[in-house]
Amino acid sequence: SESLVVDDEGTVHDLTVRSFDVVRAADTPPIRVTIEPDAGEPCNGSDAVFAAVAAATWLTRGTPETWPTDT
Repeated sequence: SESLVVDDEGTVHDLTVRSFDVVRAADTPPIRVTIEPDAGEPCNGSDAVFAAVAAATWLTRGTPETWPTDT
């Protein structure tokens, strides 16, 4: 597991991926990608992946009204 380390004053000294509520690979629901021709501007790949994982996770968890969805 990962954690967030802070000092006595509450200053963060260690940020981990888990501290940002990033879904673990093992917890990521199946995602199917279809690439289709498009005349529009290219999309940043990391932005597309972020959106796909967020949407799949939200749908898999039953579209909860609050974030993070695992609380």
